[in-house]
Amino acid sequence: MTSSDSPVALPESHIDLLTRALPAVLVTLMPDGRPQSSVVWVAHHDGRLSLNTEAGRQKVRNMTADPRVTLMVVDPDDQHRYLELRCDVTRISSDGALEHRSELDRQYLGPDHWTDPATDRSERVVVDIVPVRVNAYG
Repeated sequence: MTSSDSPVALPESHIDLLTRALPAVLVTLMPDGRPQSSVVWVAHHDGRLSLNTEAGRQKVRNMTADPRVTLMVVDPDDQHRYLELRCDVTRISSDGALEHRSELDRQYLGPDHWTDPATDRSERVVVDIVPVRVNAYG
């Protein structure tokens, strides 16, 4: 599912934009080539990035057809400081998706937040992405 580009390291100067609970904008490509944007939550662990979504979403269909995506995170304290990551999708899987969603819920909504997997009616997937080009500004 990946391209031939090699993964690149994330700059330490901007890693906080991925470890803070900041929403990111994910850009995928529609079948006609037009960009499609979605606000997503991102998990960052040891240089690895992942997001979680419902399996039937347009962005999942787009990433399945074309694994090239862009992720952008803007510092809410300084709009001139942001991180643009051009990435390859390396995996889309339902394995561990509900647990991953709960992890993101705790990160973005607080440590006491808990999502009951039994009440989640839609199939979820974890999407792993790897940066192949990094642009850090500010």
